[in-house]
Amino acid sequence: VACTALDEVLGSKGQGKFKSRRTFDYKVINPFPKSRRSIAYLPVDFWESAILKQSFRVVDRIGNIYPFQVSDIPRGQTIGIVLDLDGGEEREFSLEFGNYPINDIPVGETKNFFENEYYRIQWSPNKGIYSFINRATDNEILDQNGPALCTPVYQIFPNEKGDAAGLMLRAAAGLSLMSRPRKIPKDVVTFGKLKIIQKRTQAQLYSTWNFIYEVPGASQFSVELTFFNDLAYFDIAVRMNKDHV
Repeated sequence: VACTALDEVLGSKGQGKFKSRRTFDYKVINPFPKSRRSIAYLPVDFWESAILKQSFRVVDRIGNIYPFQVSDIPRGQTIGIVLDLDGGEEREFSLEFGNYPINDIPVGETKNFFENEYYRIQWSPNKGIYSFINRATDNEILDQNGPALCTPVYQIFPNEKGDAAGLMLRAAAGLSLMSRPRKIPKDVVTFGKLKIIQKRTQAQLYSTWNFIYEVPGASQFSVELTFFNDLAYFDIAVRMNKDHV
């Protein structure tokens, strides 16, 4: 029901039907009642990706040109642009192809920190993100006696995989499940150990870093942080493959 409702809303706002050939026209909507400054990602599907090898620019309907940054995603690519939109404002964009200067040029060198006018974040290879300073006040936000920012904390129940409460064992022994004692099963809580820090992208709008951890109970655990050069926030995405619950 929710997906159907979303499709109806998007259709009423101008989203076309799915097809293999389409123009690279987009509409960005600020659904909030207040003005927002944020990044919008214009999608390009994987079968369309070859066209991004050509030089192009991002323009709106009145001819304004926007700096952009291209990133890979599982479905294809996204073209990120930073926007200021009033509450409820809708703005349309297009990709124009031609003999334009290359826009999406990587900048900067690999460092153990990121900073913009809003905040400064520092990390180390053995601990992770240990400092987060608000540039407006110069105050340190993180507890210096606590774990690093985004350090995973994971709880597992080593009794039996998929049977932490022992229900399957009681059933196998012919015991009633209704009369089983209600108690908290034995658990183990651990903090993840940082193994690798990888820089994925670094260009004029944002940079993306992967912090890969070793976590008991997980075959893979990574935290991806995206820092924006001109925005007051950053994005965090966690990817985890569990092998024990």
